[in-house]
Amino acid sequence: MNIQEITNKTQWQEFFDEAGSPSFLQSWEWGELEEKMGYEIIRLGVYNKNELTAIAQTIKIKAKRGNFLFIPHGPIFSISNLKCQISNKKYIIAQFLNFLISLAKKENYSFIRIAPVFEDREETRKIFQDLGFRKAPIYMHAERLWVLDITKSEEQLLTEMRKTTRYLIRKSERDNVIIERRTDEKAVDDFWKIYEETAKR
Repeated sequence: MNIQEITNKTQWQEFFDEAGSPSFLQSWEWGELEEKMGYEIIRLGVYNKNELTAIAQTIKIKAKRGNFLFIPHGPIFSISNLKCQISNKKYIIAQFLNFLISLAKKENYSFIRIAPVFEDREETRKIFQDLGFRKAPIYMHAERLWVLDITKSEEQLLTEMRKTTRYLIRKSERDNVIIERRTDEKAVDDFWKIYEETAKR
């Protein structure tokens, strides 16, 4: 196995789409957004006999608490590797880690942070423990994602909510809170105004 930088958007996106990543944080477009915010991105691929088996979009972050390399919601494994043995995943992650350690030493980064989207099970936690990782004290992105089936009736959805949540929803209706779906440019300005007012509280 070897690691190469991927600079071809089509190759990256085809792999990303085929793997069915549950997170957009490894998409090519997210990397472009990070670059527009001033971060340097390196997109890495693990190849096994010229076959791409995993990708990891890595963000180079320079911060007061120390410069570090960050893989948000990655690495992403190919469909054929999704059900592979834990030992294979560990080996692939170790390949990424060795590459990143070398890069970190060369470019003066203090640590490496990986936020995978694996199931939170003992065997997957053990992969990272065995490789020397420890749990971070703070999150960079949401680590838990919930899906709500909205095909149910409104009454059923409300019934399944906590009592406090139901109360707040009904109170907002009494207070004439209106929810609009807008796509016009002025909507962004209106949202930003509310956002700033909320931040001042």
